[in-house]
Amino acid sequence: MIPIINEYSIKLVYRMIGQAIEGNLKQKDFYEQWPDELEGLDVFDMIFSDIESAIEHFPGRWFVQESNHEQWHKMPEYFILLIDQLVLEKTTKPIEIIACRDFVLQGKPLSREIIRKRIDDFFK
Repeated sequence: MIPIINEYSIKLVYRMIGQAIEGNLKQKDFYEQWPDELEGLDVFDMIFSDIESAIEHFPGRWFVQESNHEQWHKMPEYFILLIDQLVLEKTTKPIEIIACRDFVLQGKPLSREIIRKRIDDFFK
C-alpha cells in the first residue's frame, strides 16, 4: 500500500533541503521540524539521513560561524541534497524518488548541470 503523504510535509522537507543546501539549517531546528508522519517511510528516512549528514558535514569554522560555500559545493553531501531537492520538484512518489536518485548517482562525475540533465532524462 502506498502511503498518502500530506502536501505540507513534502513542502516542509523541500524547504529544509534548501536551507541545508545554503548552510542555514541548524540541527536542533531540523529535528524539531521534521514531520512525524514521515518517520518509518524508507524514502523519507533516506532524505532525513541526507539532511542530517549535510548539517553535520557542512564545512566552516563553527566557533566563528563562518561557512565555506566553495568547499561545500564540491562535497558529496551537497550533491546528494541537490538531487533530493530536484527530484522532489518532479515527483513525490517514493518509488520514483528512489529510482531517479539511483539513476542519477550511477554516473560520475556530478555537477549541478549533470544532475539536472540526468533527472530530466529519467522523467522523459
